Amino acid sequence: QFLYFIGRCLCRQRSMSSPNRRTAASKSPVRGPRAAAGASDPAVSTVRHDVARLGELASEGRQLSRSYTAQAAALRRDLALVERQIEFEVERRREVARLCEAERTGALPAEHVEAIARRDEDIRAVEEEKASMMEWLRRGVAEAQTISLECEKMREKAESSHLTQAELRAECDRLDNMERRLTSEVSEATGKIKRLSDASAALEEHADHQRSL
Repeated sequence: QFLYFIGRCLCRQRSMSSPNRRTAASKSPVRGPRAAAGASDPAVSTVRHDVARLGELASEGRQLSRSYTAQAAALRRDLALVERQIEFEVERRREVARLCEAERTGALPAEHVEAIARRDEDIRAVEEEKASMMEWLRRGVAEAQTISLECEKMREKAESSHLTQAELRAECDRLDNMERRLTSEVSEATGKIKRLSDASAALEEHADHQRSL
């Protein structure tokens, strides 16, 4: 549309500046009512309208130019960020390739060997603690079974003895409290064992990852 208006303006300017029109204008200049009529000529009004429209289009073009300039600057910043990320990734892959080559040739850096050894030691410590908790849990279960047997014996004894109701109630309460305490400890130990298992699995996974690197 911008080029269309420019073409129209150039055509009108060429037609108005033709030799015949210039000769007629030099011989008989237009004055008075005819000049006023020329000022209101539809062609002149159209040209003026086109010129005004061209000014508006030029203003819009300047605004678009500023907008495109800002977008180009933002794209350049994004491109610079992506380039830095690519450089970082390339450097990281070079480091991984270097470590793989060192592992293959048996020349792994000392800090990586120490890190893997520390991970292995952490895994062994977790496994030992897990085994200790399992042993404690086994003893707790055995003790709970013993208490259950004692409760059963107390009931049988109560049926064939002359103990008072208060003594029987006190003994039953003592055994019930002991059973609840052991149940709570068993539950707590089970939770600890679950956490230790999760930690051990995470350490093993990390250690495998370190070894793979």
